[in-house]
Amino acid sequence: GELFYYENGSYHLINATRVGDVTLTALLKCIKILDTGELFYYERPVSAEQAMEILSPIVVKPKRVLLPWQPKTETTFNFNASGGSGAYDWLIDFPLISQINQVGMVTALQRGVARPKASDQKNSMIFDTSELIIVDPAHMEFLPTRVEALVGTTLDLPLAVKGYIDDKLILFNDCRRLNFSLEHSDGKLFESIPYTNYSIEKVPPTLIP
Repeated sequence: GELFYYENGSYHLINATRVGDVTLTALLKCIKILDTGELFYYERPVSAEQAMEILSPIVVKPKRVLLPWQPKTETTFNFNASGGSGAYDWLIDFPLISQINQVGMVTALQRGVARPKASDQKNSMIFDTSELIIVDPAHMEFLPTRVEALVGTTLDLPLAVKGYIDDKLILFNDCRRLNFSLEHSDGKLFESIPYTNYSIEKVPPTLIP
């Protein structure tokens, strides 16, 4: 829709309503003589065209990511972007806190807060940002789950690790690279099975603060 325009048609402020390609055509066919108000028409009107591409907004997900800080461990996480032309340039405002590559994967370098940014390669003014927070692990607990199993079957025991944000304990988005030490009270009853694909996405929403 049109939001604003000059009476003589030389300026238009419009609102894009849908994605697609469009061609704008401008035609100068007459001028208005200010003293008399008379319109003077050109024998040969002057015209110009401008091709435009209307894109959907870029959206970076997740909007906030909390990662655990652990020295000498390369903790990584993948951000995802959608919208725009589909081709993005990734930047981060504090490269000393985290690095980011051109597919949106961040690598934690030290504690702190940084903002990953995905901008459209065709137009850098189209962009979105997220928040990356890197803090020390502060709390660990087993989440409620089934604790009975038949002999020969597996039993998942999801372990939640949290860090502080504004004095509140929040689940880390990914702690697969944390170095855990696992011990059994009776090693004859259970056998540990390496399993590294558990993530916060598998935790029921009611358990996530």
